[in-house]
Amino acid sequence: NWIGRSEGMLFSAPVKDTDLKIQTFSAHFEAFAADTFVVIAPDHPFLKELVRGTAEEKEVLKFSGRLVEERASLGYENKELKGIFTGRHISDPVGNGNLPIWVASFALADYGTGIVKCSAHDERDFAFAKKYNIKLKPILFPSDAETKKKVEKLEICYTDMKNGILTEPRKFYGQKAGEVKNEIINYLEKNNLARKKVSYRLK
Repeated sequence: NWIGRSEGMLFSAPVKDTDLKIQTFSAHFEAFAADTFVVIAPDHPFLKELVRGTAEEKEVLKFSGRLVEERASLGYENKELKGIFTGRHISDPVGNGNLPIWVASFALADYGTGIVKCSAHDERDFAFAKKYNIKLKPILFPSDAETKKKVEKLEICYTDMKNGILTEPRKFYGQKAGEVKNEIINYLEKNNLARKKVSYRLK
């Protein structure tokens, strides 16, 4: 566990209104249709290029510098969630529309690609989106009707990638995420939407 091995999928997406492309790593790819925003690490080498020429450029780089300093002095774990909108969006190839790219204190430059697609089905993503009023779209639900209502209303974050029942994409509607995991991998690879990747926390 301390090595931090994560098997996931690597998604590529163009950054809207630029010639740039980014790669995002997702360990919770079963719920890929729920992705509504993207986060990038404050110390990511790509950040300067990403915000170059935007109205937000100076503010974003200044804010990111402060986050990096805080992480160095206070340590990373269990810190307050902080972020800033970069002014950029990706055009999501899997059909989720234009997703805003945020700098986030919890994103790590050396984990995966340092850029992550986020959704309502991850505790930290959920809390971050709630704090900054970022749109969320649940597509994974429990079988219990009462709890399902709470998930639909975004009162709780539901993260069960094994027993959760999918409502999107249509092809996997009504099926348990854990039971169709391999089919989802095949679907993403066959349609050139993503490819398999293994990430490690330990360097």
